[in-house]
This record gives sequence, C-alpha cells and structure tokens, in this order.
Amino acid sequence: MKKIFLLFVFLTSAGFAYYFLTASDEERRIAKRLKEIRYKDYSVETLYEEETSRPFKERVLIPLIHSITKAINWAAPKAVKDKLEEQLKRAGCSTDPVVFMFYKATVSFSILFFYILLLTLFKPPAEKTLFLLFGASFSMVLGFFIPDVRLKGKIKKRLNEIEKKLPDVLDLLCISVEAGLGFDGAVQKVSEKFKGPIGEEFGNYLKEVRVGKSRAEALRALSRRVNINDMKTFTAAIIQADQLGVSISKVLKIQSEQMRNKRRQMAEERAMKMPVKILFPLVFFIFPTVFIVILGPVVIQFITFFRKYM
Repeated sequence: MKKIFLLFVFLTSAGFAYYFLTASDEERRIAKRLKEIRYKDYSVETLYEEETSRPFKERVLIPLIHSITKAINWAAPKAVKDKLEEQLKRAGCSTDPVVFMFYKATVSFSILFFYILLLTLFKPPAEKTLFLLFGASFSMVLGFFIPDVRLKGKIKKRLNEIEKKLPDVLDLLCISVEAGLGFDGAVQKVSEKFKGPIGEEFGNYLKEVRVGKSRAEALRALSRRVNINDMKTFTAAIIQADQLGVSISKVLKIQSEQMRNKRRQMAEERAMKMPVKILFPLVFFIFPTVFIVILGPVVIQFITFFRKYM
C-alpha cells in the first residue's frame, strides 16, 4: 500500500512538473519566430528578392493609398472631417471621412485622366481643345461633388425609413415596458425585431450604454445621428422622464399616441394636397387628349364641309 502511495505521489509530481515547465503553444510560436529572426539572411540580395516577390498591390498600391490618406488627413480642416463623419454616421456607413475624401478625389482625377487620354489619342483642333478643357474642368468639379449628392440621398432615404417605422417601434417599447421589461431591455427587443436602419440605431444606443455612457448621453447621441423631429421629441421625453422619476411606460404610451395622431394628420394633409397636384397633369396631358377625341371628328367635318362648298 505504501509503495502504491509513493508511486501515486511520484506520478502526480511528475505530471505537475511537466505541466508547469513545458512551454505553451504561444511560447513555442514566439520561440520559433525568434529563431527565424536570429538565423534569417538579411543580405541585400535576399531582401530584394523577398520584396520583389510580393504582389504589386502590397508593394505599391496600398503604401501609396496610405500616404495619400495621411496627406489628406493632415491637410483637411477638422471641422470638415467632423461634419463628414456625422453625415456618414447618419447614412449608416462605417467609412472613415478621410477615405471618403480620397474616394471623391479619385473620382475627380479619374475624369481628368479620361479627358487627357481623349486629347492625347484624338488630338482635336484648337477650338475643340478649348471646349474639351472647359468640359474637363466642369466634369472634375461635378465628379468631386457627386459622392456628396449620393451620400445625401442615402441619408434622406434612411431617415425616411426610420421615420416611417418609429411609431411601430414606440408601440413595441410601450408594450415591452408595460409587460415588465426595463427600458434597455425593451430597446433590446426593438433591435432584435426590427431589421434595417432603425434596428441598427437602437443597437448602437445599446452598445454605447454597455461601454459606459449614461442613458441620457446615449439618447442624445441617438438624436444627433437620427436628425428628425420625432426622434428628438422621443429622446427628450425619455431623458426628462428618467431625470424626474416619471413612469417611462406612461411617457412611451403618450409618445406613441402622439406619433400615431401625427401620422394620421400627415396622411390627411397629403390627401388634401392631391387635387392640387393632379391639376397640372390633368390640364397639360389629359384635357388635350380628351379635346382631341371629342372635338377631332367635329373639326374634320367642318374642314370637309368648307372644302366642299367654298
């Protein structure tokens, strides 16, 4: 029995020693990397072969793009970058403002390169060259601002979609809070149930709360990103209710009813505008066609009559 106990102690000790003294996978990888660095050939010929064996994209394009973006980042005013970053967030893009500015410059100079290529290949006469240079200048400016126009269109489309779904979101928040969930738990339900821009925005609110922001700060950030009046009203009401200790379920219920009433009023307003909007196509497109169909045969008969008896 004593020998078995000693054997057990020996095997246990040997196992612990092997476990603690043996290098881990990470330590073995580090040791292998250090060995490669220590015995690596750093001669000029070897380094040149390694450098030329890399793809053209890694050797030239990526370093060039990094250099250009650094130059743009250094030259661009901070106010312009901050404004562009806010617009990109409203559009739901995670693109860096400097990268977007580089994209704008790339579009503009690509158009210029196209015109230079045309001038080089076809060699037009002097009067046409001046016209092409004017067209190149105008196209460069247009190409520089086309990404901004597309970005604003994307922002408008995204905000319209959020505005349409906001009443449904408030209904779900109100039901979830009345069922016993906290406000953040109800927002979690919204981010799970609603796909698209509004679910992403409430998901971003939850991320900000989880990293340490207060509820008021996260709601203000949400209001800045979603720059519509309904969202501003909703976030201001929740912040005020949180600060004053008012029941959030009652606030959500009132906000939901107000949002529904506002949507109904907007639908009625659009319906009342329809007769005025339909007047122009009616006068310029429908009435002339009706007059041609009704009065055309009469006019033809009059012309035939006068030709016959005159």
